[in-house]
Amino acid sequence: MKNIEIRQLGDYINLFNSLEGTEFYRGVADSNFKLIPSIGRYAFDSAERRLQVEKDLLNEFKRKAPMYTQALPHNDLEWLYMAQHHGLPTRLMDWSFNPLVALHFAVENERETDAAVYCAYPSSGFVPSPHAEHPQGIFNSERQAYHLVPTRNHVRFQNQDGLFTLHPDPSQNNIKNIVTKVIIPKSAKEAIRWKLRKIGITKSFLFGNLDGLSYDIKQIVLRRNVINKPW
Repeated sequence: MKNIEIRQLGDYINLFNSLEGTEFYRGVADSNFKLIPSIGRYAFDSAERRLQVEKDLLNEFKRKAPMYTQALPHNDLEWLYMAQHHGLPTRLMDWSFNPLVALHFAVENERETDAAVYCAYPSSGFVPSPHAEHPQGIFNSERQAYHLVPTRNHVRFQNQDGLFTLHPDPSQNNIKNIVTKVIIPKSAKEAIRWKLRKIGITKSFLFGNLDGLSYDIKQIVLRRNVINKPW
């Protein structure tokens, strides 16, 4: 894996002239963050215990979600997509086919840390989607990580040009598929995120809801008028 530092949006865009083969991108707010799915970031006394907690989380989500929506998934994989979408810890990891979307997720935060975008080749470590008939289904631990492209049935999936990787061992830092790690110094984040907003890479576009719209309006209007940020 090669590390490259950029300080301007133009430098980031120009970088992809030399990264034409890369397909997947993941932005992280802290360049020290590891590529570990959310469920793998919790400490358990054993892998068996973690697996049981994963199953319990998903089963509870499946049991209670019908109280909140009528658009219910058709299989466990679609349930996992929905759970990930709404913040439940899973063995899925979010990526995008669009490097500008990944850059947004890297810099659109107030963390006093350098950010990063991981760039991956499609054939380096990923295998095709799982076979539905496997007895362990989405919790199969016998495969490599593989990529999954969800049905574009939600504006978020469409606008973020998103996909997932599903990891058989979610506690492991999976970097073997990474070709380049683009580092964005914390001093460059504000200027880059402002330019991303100017070209339409905003939360309201990527999330397609009123929360995203309110966030964008707040950032734009306050940035033009507030002298000091509130503590």
